[in-house]
Amino acid sequence: MDKSEVKKWVDANMERLLSEYGVPHWEVDVVFLQADESDLYGQCHTSPRYERATIELNCPKFKTLEKLEKTLRHEICHILHAPFNWYAIAVEDALRKLNGMEPLIASLDTVFDTACELTAKNLERMHHGHKEAYKRKR
Repeated sequence: MDKSEVKKWVDANMERLLSEYGVPHWEVDVVFLQADESDLYGQCHTSPRYERATIELNCPKFKTLEKLEKTLRHEICHILHAPFNWYAIAVEDALRKLNGMEPLIASLDTVFDTACELTAKNLERMHHGHKEAYKRKR
């Protein structure tokens, strides 16, 4: 998809998605990347203290609106667990004050990144399950 298609869909749906996930009060900027420079479909950078986030979307990666929506939902899930980033930053800062901790920092960073991705996926699944249950009750 090109940038204009992705932007049009995001502009039409972002407010609804943020509300569905309980974060309509967050200020979220979306950056639309035009060069297929990464294997990533999207990425989210958060500042939980200020309830702000930037979501980057790699426009050329998207072949369908379904994949775009799934990716945007996943990136919004990263906002939900953003407060845990403070813990990771505190641990890294503490370890950097000690000599020879770079291998441990690198290892913990990998573990933290993996935990974040798995948590976002689980939050996506949970949200999907709640939506389906709600549909069945109607």
